[in-house]
Amino acid sequence: MVNLLTGMRGMAFSLLPLSLLLLFSCLALVSGSPGFRVDKIPEGLLVSQVIRPLNPVRKGDLIVAVDGIPYDRLLAALVTGPRGLQPPATITLLRGGERIRLGLRLAPLPPAACLAIAWPHMLLITVFLLLAGIALFRAPPGQPVHLFALMLFGFATSIASTLVSHFSLLQPVAVSLSFFVLMVSNWIAFGAWAHFICRFPPERDLLRTRRWPVPLFYLLPLVLSVTVGLYEAGPSPAFWGWMQRLRNLFVPLIIVGAFGKHLVDYLRLSSSLARNQLKLPLAAYWLSFGPYLFLYLLPNLVVGHP
Repeated sequence: MVNLLTGMRGMAFSLLPLSLLLLFSCLALVSGSPGFRVDKIPEGLLVSQVIRPLNPVRKGDLIVAVDGIPYDRLLAALVTGPRGLQPPATITLLRGGERIRLGLRLAPLPPAACLAIAWPHMLLITVFLLLAGIALFRAPPGQPVHLFALMLFGFATSIASTLVSHFSLLQPVAVSLSFFVLMVSNWIAFGAWAHFICRFPPERDLLRTRRWPVPLFYLLPLVLSVTVGLYEAGPSPAFWGWMQRLRNLFVPLIIVGAFGKHLVDYLRLSSSLARNQLKLPLAAYWLSFGPYLFLYLLPNLVVGHP
């Protein structure tokens, strides 16, 4: 009974990614689609795909303002405003060194088209939440299941926040909400992953006798990103563009460190049962995080976009 109640309390965290999924899908249905998709990069919103020729934009155009609001202020709109949900009327983009201001046309987004965009996100979120539920309700005692579940809830929330780019929601509050949620959920998810790695398997728990490193897992990414951002941009609006680039600065170290720690664990453990627990994570690191590290994360950190 205690495990059931604990698992139910843990699953309450699933409400956040599900709520964001519903919120952004409803906003897309109400406001419509501009016919292109964007990616957030430090300099602006990069047009990554043109789906319908509703607006005279091209792949590779860089949107630097929406309704006259510069991109840096757009990222911070949740804090500094404006916070309206009305679809924007104009966008300003850079193309080959030329600055172009365009009126923005939006077309209704049918539910089927909305589902076609959202279903990969829905699938991944469902998988992460199911894995978290299995861990919370079925894992044997003594395993750091709450850290594993927190990591999965964080990743599910990150995935939900990226729907803003796939729907090309350009409302300042939507862009800003996506930016902040993605940044914070990534910090929490990867912090929980580092915390989990240090405690799993229980036979190789590095934190059994020392707790002082735990706050570092969650606070160091924040402190590092803010410090470097302030050094580069000071308190100017450009600080938020730097935060967009720096939010994943710590992740490569966690990915490589996690693989290294579990590889050492595997070599040093004598129990075949304990070693079997590590075979799947070791295989999964480079099948899942390998492409993420080399094709998305490192290019993002070095040049600002994949």
